[in-house]
Parts: sequence; structure tokens; C-alpha cells
Amino acid sequence: MATELETKIAQFETDLGLAHDIVHGGIAVEVVTEGGTVKSLAKLVKDAEDNVVAPATAGALAAQAAAEAARDISVGAAGTASADAVTAVAAKDDAETARGQAQALVNPALQAVAAANIDLASGAAVFAKTFEAGAIAITISNWPVAGTVGSFLFKMVNAGLAGITWPAGLAWAGGVEPVWSSDATDIVALMSDDGGATIYAGLVFFGLNPGA
Repeated sequence: MATELETKIAQFETDLGLAHDIVHGGIAVEVVTEGGTVKSLAKLVKDAEDNVVAPATAGALAAQAAAEAARDISVGAAGTASADAVTAVAAKDDAETARGQAQALVNPALQAVAAANIDLASGAAVFAKTFEAGAIAITISNWPVAGTVGSFLFKMVNAGLAGITWPAGLAWAGGVEPVWSSDATDIVALMSDDGGATIYAGLVFFGLNPGA
């Protein structure tokens, strides 16, 4: 009887030691029992971290990296879209400018000459002046530079009333200045390709009188 009791006590102490190892064993401890190998609590926790927490953390980090990459792509796309919008606006402005220039060629502006100077810097293609009795010296300023052609039409109303002096270097077609109308409109074409040093002029229309 005593021997049986001692055997059970010894078995209990052994089992108690195994339980101690299971509860307090380190992260690498595996305890061999009669029912098989049992991992310590520390090892169970460690294995759970390795198999569940670490992959989950890695997945979260990967998801974060993917989100940041997507954000960068979105920002880059927005920047590209903004640059494209600026380019489109610039192209629209260029098109508007070109259209305005083309319109100016089709419908050239008319500039009234109040005094005696025809200023080509105004950009007008047609200049007009109504003459009165008396002497007047016509001047032409701001011709394009030599090598570039500048030209315009000059609408002269009642030019025959005035004594007109023209700029030096002006050469009339046929070598003779026309005789101007005193009660009608004459139209002259003038051009220069040497900065105004030489001006070629010719009568286009003579004696126009729409009201007659």
C-alpha cells in the first residue's frame, strides 16, 4: 500500500514538473508527456505571433505601401492633367491670336489721319484723310525694317484742293504724280521693302464719288 502511494506521489511530482515546464518554459521549449509533445505557453504565443501577427503586419505594411504608391500616381496624374490644361489654354490663346490676325487680313482696320503723319505702328492697313485748301507735307513713320515689306492703302478725299508734298524717296508709277480729285476720292497704294528709303506708289482708284 505504501509502495503504491509512493508511486502515485512520484508520478504526481513528475506531472507537476511537466506542467511547470509547460507553463513557465521558454519560447523554444517543447515538453514530452505520455500523451505526446506539448509546447510551452511561451512557445505557443511565439508561434502564434510568427504565423498570424507577423504576416498580418506584413500585409498591412504592404497595403500601406500600395496606398501610398496609388496616391503618388494620383498626384502625378493630377499634375499632368494640370500641365495639359495649361497647354490647352496656351494653344487656345494662340489660336485666338491667329484668328485675329487672319481677320485683320480679311477686314483690315482703317486709321484716320488727323494731321499729316501716317504712322504704320498703328497696325492699320488703310489710312484715310480729307484734305482742305492749303499746303501740306505728308510724312510716313515706322516702316518695317529693311528686308521686310510694308504696304498700305491711302484714301485721299478732295486731295486736289491741297498742295501736297510727299516724302523723299517716293517714286510714282510711270514717274509722274497723279492729278488729284478736288471733289471726290482717290485711293493710292504705297509700299517699301527697305525701311522707307524707297517708297513705291501707284493710283488704284480715281474720282470715286459714291454720292454722285
